Amino acid sequence: MAVLSSMYWLQKFYMNHWMMNVLDFASFSESGINPNVYTYWSLADTMNVLITCFTQTVAALTWLLAPYHPGFLWVFVFWQTCSHYI
Repeated sequence: MAVLSSMYWLQKFYMNHWMMNVLDFASFSESGINPNVYTYWSLADTMNVLITCFTQTVAALTWLLAPYHPGFLWVFVFWQTCSHYI
């Protein structure tokens, strides 16, 4: 689940921040402001995507490294417990 969630949030970040044409948005063409930070909603969405992308990517990496060292399994469980509240 951590790997799938990580891939989803990485894809959402890619789609919302790299694959968009800012000239299509009135906020950029009229005032030159990036649409990802134009309103409180877009700013909160940007922060949510970045934080969730980071936490799920760390979880996915520790899960994938867990079979090679038992310490990574502990780190994975601890990280998932902490990231639940982030």
